[in-house]
Amino acid sequence: MENKLLANKDHYPNEAIHIAYVQNCVEGTAADHLTLWICRETINHFKTADKMFCHLKSIFQDPNWLNNAKFQFHQLKMNITDSYHNFLTKFLHLAGEAQISKSEYKEELFHWLTQKLQEIIVIY
Repeated sequence: MENKLLANKDHYPNEAIHIAYVQNCVEGTAADHLTLWICRETINHFKTADKMFCHLKSIFQDPNWLNNAKFQFHQLKMNITDSYHNFLTKFLHLAGEAQISKSEYKEELFHWLTQKLQEIIVIY
């Protein structure tokens, strides 16, 4: 939503429209968390969509996401029955989430491959 509002400034020219757009896009628990703070009669109502995003992130975003991503990355292991391409996709996704440096990908990937694949690959 943030990117859409940013990319389409001509369609969403002011904060009132930004707030309305976000309000119309969220549902469920997220909508419940925003409802009270959208009402203009509320003392500390949202004046910007950015405040809405910050509020939702403070509730729903995992404060330990980086540690959890690194843990999942280090638990990764290719099994004999795994497709290399599926494993590589999972590896790249978790490496990105765990903020592993791209310069480390080659060595890390080699480490998580099956023994048979490691034997046929030469690392330089």
